[in-house]
Order: sequence, then structure tokens, then C-alpha cells
Amino acid sequence: MPEATKDYIRQEETAKFMRDYEPYFPVVDKEADGIQGGYLASSLRLPEQVNVDITDPNQYSIQQAKLRTEEDHRLKLAEEKKQGVRDRISKLRDTFRHLSQRNLTSEEWIRLSQDDFNIDPVYFDMLRQRNFLKIEETKKEVAWGIEYHTVRLNKLKEKFYDVLEFEKFTVKALKTGSYVTTFRVHKMSEFL
Repeated sequence: MPEATKDYIRQEETAKFMRDYEPYFPVVDKEADGIQGGYLASSLRLPEQVNVDITDPNQYSIQQAKLRTEEDHRLKLAEEKKQGVRDRISKLRDTFRHLSQRNLTSEEWIRLSQDDFNIDPVYFDMLRQRNFLKIEETKKEVAWGIEYHTVRLNKLKEKFYDVLEFEKFTVKALKTGSYVTTFRVHKMSEFL
């Protein structure tokens, strides 16, 4: 097949693919992604009933309610925003998975390589480097703790076990209740 024909078919297939799968640009929700409603909301003071007992153990006291209501509201808004982002990410993953499967089932000469799916390789290299540095820093922090406890264990062994020539142990008979026990014997001091 001549190269000109291959290029023509490739262009036709690419144009058909772009018509079938238009680029996906997510819709920006102004409340979730931009202005948070919690900062613009005004609270109304309504008259409360007097002498009503609180029987729900999860209900805040009056003082706790004043202190925690705003914090709970902000946490709720933040959790809703996180859930929206998680939903968008799962949709994008599903779309990418579908496109990858379609790419694998397409003909060999029109199939994209895995490197073509990587839009910004410099950014991914930066992320890998950042993760590598974080892992190395964590290893150093953990190594200090391991070394600290190893030194403490060795000091205890030196103090209690290394001074023994022979440690205590017991031998018990199988058929009778008899047993023999040895003594802990300390090493002779180097002075003697």
C-alpha cells in the first residue's frame, strides 16, 4: 500500500475518531470550584424554645454548638467538594480506560503507543522525582527510629545477657511431674 494512501486513511480514521469522541472539558461548578457558599451565608437568629431537655447524646451543648457549628459546616462543604472531585476523577478514569481499550482493539498501523497518551512527560517526571524525594525522607526518618531502638536493645542485651556464662533453663519429664532446673551463672569478671 503506498504511503499516500496510508496517510489518507490515517487522516480519515483520525477525523472519524475525533467526530465520535469529542474532547471532554469538564463543566466548572462555581460553588464547588470557586466561591464557597459558607463564606457568603448569613446566619439567622431564630427564637429557641425555652426549657427543652436535650436527650440526644450526639447533640452539642449550647456552648459546644456555638464553637463547633461553623467548623462542622466548613468540614461538610470541604467533604462535598472532595467528593465532587473524586467523582470527576472516576469519570475521567473510566473515559481513559475506554479509550485505551479502543486503542488496543484498533488496527496496528493506526494504534497509538503508550507514550502518546502521556501529554506532559516533564510534569510526570517532576511528580516522580518529588515522590522519590518524599520516600527517601521518610526512609531517613524511619531509619533513625530503627537505629535508636536497636541501640537500646543492644544495651539491654549487654547489661542482662552478655554478663551470663550460662542462662537458666528447665527440663521436664514427660510421664512424671519431675523437672530439673539449672542456675543462671554469671561470667567471671575480667579483674579476677
